This record gives sequence, C-alpha cells and structure tokens, in this order.
Amino acid sequence: MRFRPRTLRFAHVLAAWLALAYAALAPRPACAEDSDPKAEEPAIRLGPGALPAVEYPKTAVRFGVVDAVLSGLGASMALGATIAGPAGDGPHGTGTPFDESVRTALLPSSFDVQLLFRDTSDALLGVALSYAFIGDALIHASWLRKSADVGIQMALIDSEVTLLTLGVSQLTANAVGRERPFGRTCGSELDPDSAQCTWNDRYLSFFSTHTSLTFAMAAVTCAHHNALGLSGRHPWIPCAVGFTAAAATAFSRIMADQHYATDVLTGAAVGTLIGFAVPAVHYGFGRFRPGGSASPTHVVVLPTFGGVSVTGVW
Repeated sequence: MRFRPRTLRFAHVLAAWLALAYAALAPRPACAEDSDPKAEEPAIRLGPGALPAVEYPKTAVRFGVVDAVLSGLGASMALGATIAGPAGDGPHGTGTPFDESVRTALLPSSFDVQLLFRDTSDALLGVALSYAFIGDALIHASWLRKSADVGIQMALIDSEVTLLTLGVSQLTANAVGRERPFGRTCGSELDPDSAQCTWNDRYLSFFSTHTSLTFAMAAVTCAHHNALGLSGRHPWIPCAVGFTAAAATAFSRIMADQHYATDVLTGAAVGTLIGFAVPAVHYGFGRFRPGGSASPTHVVVLPTFGGVSVTGVW
C-alpha cells in the first residue's frame, strides 16, 4: 500500500500561499515609468489603494481574554485527545443502514481512486485554512484593504474558530471511538500490519474533522465578508465558494472510505455552527455594514446529502 504523509501535502499548500503572499507584498523596483507623472494608469491595479480601505466596526467586540481562554481550551482538548488516543471500543464493522447504502453507492472499487479522494480532501482542507489566514486576513484585509487591524482581528477570530472546532471534533472522535469504514477490510483487502490498519487513527471516524474544519472556515469567512464589507455588494460569493469547497471535502471523505455519511453530516453541522457563532458574538447576531450600522439578516442552515445548504436574505 502507498501512504503519503499528510504533513507534506499541507506543506505544499502552505508554501504556495506563502509564495503568493511574498510576491504580493515584496517591494517592487522603481522604473522610469513610475517617475513619469504622465504615465498612463493601468486599467487594472493590484496592491494597496486598488480597493477601498476597511475598518473594524466600532460596535463590534474585539478579540479579548474570553476568546483567548476559549482558544486555549480548544487547543487543550485537541492536544489531550491526541495524547490519550481513541477509546477503541465504539461501533465497529458497519455503519447505520443509511451509512451503508451511501457507502455502497459511492465507494470507488479502485484503492488508487480512494487515495486520490483522500489526497483531495487533505488539499481542500489545507486551502480552506490557508486562505482564511493568508489569503483573506493577510493579503486581502491587511494589504489590499490597508488595514492591519482588521487583518489581525480576522486572524484571531479564525484561530478561535479553528481551535474550538478541532478540539470538539477530536474529543468527540476519541470518546466515541467509531471505526472508519475501511477498517472492515483490514485482514482481507488491506494488510492487517499496514499503517492504515494499526494506527489509532483507524478509530476516529465520528465525526469528520476534515469536514467540520472546512465548514467552519467557510462559515467564518462568510461572516467576515458580510460584517466587514470585504466583497462589496457581493458577500454571497465567498460564502458560496467556501461552502461548495466544504461540501466537496465531505464528499471526498466518503469516497476515500475514511468516513460514513453520518460522520460528515455531523461534522458539517458542528463546523457551520461554530464558524457562525464565534464571529456572531464579535460582530453581533445581525449583519454589520461597513461603518458599524447593523441590519438584520435571516440565515437558514439545513443538512443535505454530503454537507449542508445555507440560504439567507441580506
């Protein structure tokens, strides 16, 4: 069997974002055209000043001691769960009838294809996390929108969401100790001595951490763009893109035989809840327009196959 280290895949995604950040932030050498006042302005400009500046709403709550405590609690739960390991005595062998019907319908027969979907889910998670911190907080808010203050607050809120989601997910998965779907094939299709069959990770199926984190990042990014006006009149665009990527992650986890349908549906619900709840405490439970004036928003989150659907009126 071939196993590719996840750390390496995450590193590739992070390195790509760092290279993009460096290319955007690095000072550019002066040229003759820069000093010519008659030089024609380019049709499309990138860089500070290309987009209007943003400010953190005066009515919004800044990241504080309570947030730091909650972030530390989430980190402690995740670390403690990792050290303790899964219970290992939870539901083994098969899932619910619904889980089994979905697995039968979707699972690829080729193990190589399953690995491809596993790699895809890892890459999507890496992109979701790195975009929130590097793409949105660093490049978009801090540089393009000329507001390091907004970028720092966004990154801190993102960190709180990430750590709380990770802590709740890891602690629940360890306590339940549900065997992943592929576990039933250990000793038949899979070598029982392979890493996939001997690692504790085999018993961390419920609920899906990949799914909960990607949905949490989609929700918190959606909240930032609605509260801060980062997308102007089209805040639905980052919302739609984020939740589409999160749903693709959930689908990939099932196709990779890493999770049952109930694992990803639960992960989607928990991640979406935390991802919207934390920024709602900071920005308010209504939508804040740039400048701090609030107008109500109505959002409905409904579970669907492979994820959730989010509809609302802004």
